Amino acid sequence: MALRLFADRKGIDGVPFHPAPVGDRIRDGVSTHGEPADPAGIPARGSDQTKAFMAKEKLALGGKQRLSGVDVVGRACTTREDEIPSPERATHQKVAETGLMIHHEGISNRQAFVKVRLFFPLLILLALSVGGCSGDTVVLPAPRFAQVGELRADVQVPLGPEGRLEGTIVWQSDGRWSLVERIYQRDILGGEVVRTSSNNLRDLTTAYASLVQQLNESPGLRLTGGQIPPIAGSCAPDQTRIRFSMVDTFRNEIQTWDRCARGNLFTLTPGSAGPDAAAARIVTAVQLIRSFTLGDLERSVFQGSLPFATLQTGVGTPAIPQTARFFRSSDGNAPEDWLAFWASLMGNQVSQPDIRWQEEMVLLMVDGNRGEAGHRLRVRRVLPVGALTLIEAVEEIPGDFCTPASVSERPYHLVRVPRIATAVQFGQPLPLRTPCGQ
Repeated sequence: MALRLFADRKGIDGVPFHPAPVGDRIRDGVSTHGEPADPAGIPARGSDQTKAFMAKEKLALGGKQRLSGVDVVGRACTTREDEIPSPERATHQKVAETGLMIHHEGISNRQAFVKVRLFFPLLILLALSVGGCSGDTVVLPAPRFAQVGELRADVQVPLGPEGRLEGTIVWQSDGRWSLVERIYQRDILGGEVVRTSSNNLRDLTTAYASLVQQLNESPGLRLTGGQIPPIAGSCAPDQTRIRFSMVDTFRNEIQTWDRCARGNLFTLTPGSAGPDAAAARIVTAVQLIRSFTLGDLERSVFQGSLPFATLQTGVGTPAIPQTARFFRSSDGNAPEDWLAFWASLMGNQVSQPDIRWQEEMVLLMVDGNRGEAGHRLRVRRVLPVGALTLIEAVEEIPGDFCTPASVSERPYHLVRVPRIATAVQFGQPLPLRTPCGQ
């Protein structure tokens, strides 16, 4: 054809001592037009050179196009002259780039870009174990203890001789946390409140990693490494019992420390910790978990309460009065009004609950009728305030769009408490919206 003798590229005079022209990354390139694979070789001459036009390509006279080639993404280990180097790249690039990337640049008037990704199921595993150049082994450092896992604090506060307040906070490495508080009287649950994370998990994840680093490395706070004994003695009956745990799911291990202090989950102080000096570290770790997750202004929902135990809870029968009341013995025996109330509420077939009338009494929290289903009444605190004892409660109300049924109900909560010598005052229940289905 007439245009056959026109060059499709610039000619090369002399011996080229430069790399092939396509390698934009690490300059390992392979050209296919008029150059040998060995860049130090002699260019094609004569009739061989005239064959170096691009087949079926429509180019204007004198047009210049970039040559086709293959970009090698990564680096190659050095080898002997008769060996082909194998591609290698940084370990973090292997994990992020789950496949081989091949870039092909076309040779038409408009450049075409084709990216082919080949997936290898074992690539991440290989990235953790493959060797580097010349047999070197890539050794990745193990994560800090509990960097993948959770931190947990269990705090048990004695409330008198037979009551207790428990608080458990669990903080996971993905940022999520949960707090459960429970109050007991004679080992019977009186109330329970659950709180969960709702703020930015990204910030919580960063804070978690920072605290784990301190617990592993900070000289003044470090717990791991076997320097701090798990147990340092028993607690006095009036002391708070603390258990702090670091759970490592990567290693499938748990490290736990038990110590004593004063106060609840929100009021613990390192100065009250014992019986050894290391107990202050345990209390500080608990303080930091609470501070990072809940903040420094939160308080226990049962703060200052006397212990109490649930006897019955539900919605009213005709036996439930419209207003709250209490039952207290004057002679150490079951009061007559209590016996009549219990029989009308539960029937004669249900035995009396275990109440030590010389030491205990019963509170009935009720606040009249409700016109829809789903309302629940819960005593929250039995709070001594000067010359009286205030009974605080919350009313759990179905959240918006729950479409509760229209009924007439009378929610109540019947609890047993230590005997109260002062006047008793029932407060107005605090409304609390709850999600549907809870």
